[in-house]
Amino acid sequence: MANLLRTLTSLAVAVGITAVAVPATATAASSPTAYNTWTQELTNHPNPGMPISCVDRTIDLREGHYNWGLKMGGSERVMRTDLFLGTDRYGWHDCLVPGDNVYGHASSLKARNHPDWPEITISRSWTLSAAGVRTWGSFLDPLDF
Repeated sequence: MANLLRTLTSLAVAVGITAVAVPATATAASSPTAYNTWTQELTNHPNPGMPISCVDRTIDLREGHYNWGLKMGGSERVMRTDLFLGTDRYGWHDCLVPGDNVYGHASSLKARNHPDWPEITISRSWTLSAAGVRTWGSFLDPLDF
């Protein structure tokens, strides 16, 4: 999965990124759910020649258990349940990659102060029934705070 995200990021640089958010810092320690999202116009017939979109942020997390999932428009899907994360500042990265009538979506979390901790990723594909403006990205829902 980490290789998929690195490949998506490299491809984004090579073909041009359509959306990049300015890195921000947020704390999920006392908020119910944290989001890393971007809003943009999407087609229901994407193709591999279209640009990749990515969004990044930095987030401070407390040690604990989280549900981690992906979001597209009004649809949210938990991909990792009861994920344990240590206290750290994390880089949070999402990319949306157009394919043949489908969008590939990958999200990663990497601890900044513990380089020995592995980068973790989740991914899935989305198909859209209609073109339109969509908010996409990922979310972290703290379970024990």
